[in-house]
Amino acid sequence: MEWKNVFDNQNFFSSLQHKQFTYKHCVTHDLVINRILSKSFIATLSSEQQKTITDEIQKILENIEEIQGLEEFDLNYFTDVYWCSPLKPSS
Repeated sequence: MEWKNVFDNQNFFSSLQHKQFTYKHCVTHDLVINRILSKSFIATLSSEQQKTITDEIQKILENIEEIQGLEEFDLNYFTDVYWCSPLKPSS
């Protein structure tokens, strides 16, 4: 991620810190599809476009070996948090 480079070799902020949080959510194929369809940039599409997306998602889900034949499976969420602190100006 190139945006992190602005924190290298500078005297304004402390070193960039990073923490990743994970969460497993037990879902079904329908829950995955509904989650995707609820995204605003998808929800504003026409019914025909949403149907195309739904069909594509179903094909993808059907081809994932690890979840074939399962009614429920874990969907992993990853959240990356970055932070730093301002440094006091040197006198």
